[in-house]
Amino acid sequence: MSIVIENVWNQFLYDHEGDSNQTAEQFVKYVDAFNSPWVGMQFDIGNHWKYGSMGDWIRTLGKRVVKLDVKGFSRTQDKFMQIGEGDIDFEDVRKALLEIDYFGWVAAEVRGGDFAELKTISGQMNRVFGLA
Repeated sequence: MSIVIENVWNQFLYDHEGDSNQTAEQFVKYVDAFNSPWVGMQFDIGNHWKYGSMGDWIRTLGKRVVKLDVKGFSRTQDKFMQIGEGDIDFEDVRKALLEIDYFGWVAAEVRGGDFAELKTISGQMNRVFGLA
């Protein structure tokens, strides 16, 4: 059991109006301030693609990543999208996850649906994480 802090769009520890050169350093300092192995990050890849390199954020967060959420995001259109749509660099995300030795949970943070929709979402996740 862990206490996880998710990086949501609430202007906490990042500049919501800022550019795409932001880093995860403030999140690292915040999590580390708890000085507890029970506190970590639920890192949402889609939420912060607008603000920086998700591979670099994952590398910086390292062992603090306890769970991942995934959805698509387009910087050029400034909106959330289906998993694999948009311009998130999932190749770099995959490399970073291997570098930090992450083999934990990944949740699709998208609308659900019937069996056919869930198969579509599963296929999207398999594709972006190189499993298909």
